[in-house]
Amino acid sequence: MIEPTPTGDAQPTGTTVFAFPNRQVLSRHDAARYLGVTPLCMRLLTTMRCGPEMFSPGRFRVDALDHYRAGLFERAGLSLSEAERRRNGRKASVEQLPPDPFVEMAARQELREAITFVAGRAAIGLGLAIIVLSHTPVWRLLRSAV
Repeated sequence: MIEPTPTGDAQPTGTTVFAFPNRQVLSRHDAARYLGVTPLCMRLLTTMRCGPEMFSPGRFRVDALDHYRAGLFERAGLSLSEAERRRNGRKASVEQLPPDPFVEMAARQELREAITFVAGRAAIGLGLAIIVLSHTPVWRLLRSAV
């Protein structure tokens, strides 16, 4: 196994920062541009935990973003060669990447599914709370107050 090489910007506090080859880490904003989605969509994906896997809070590995994109293509029934073609076409600088309409559409679909799941669970919980409260004196107080 090859040992990681220390970078030149090691801290004088005794800590060493290692550079791992092919392990580029992007911020949330840069990861959104890399995937081809809006920063708001990326924030919602991470909040709902249905997006790409985070490396650390607000940081994403490029290989995790590529894996997420390949998963979107696979769930859509598109070939992995199409995902590879699009991924290879997105190797430019992160600032120069145009939005990817397919990834944006697929990410929004995942968001809709996650929000529907959470809203359904909240509705079930609210319904159960109403059923339980409807058989108590607290319900009469709440009904007369409204």
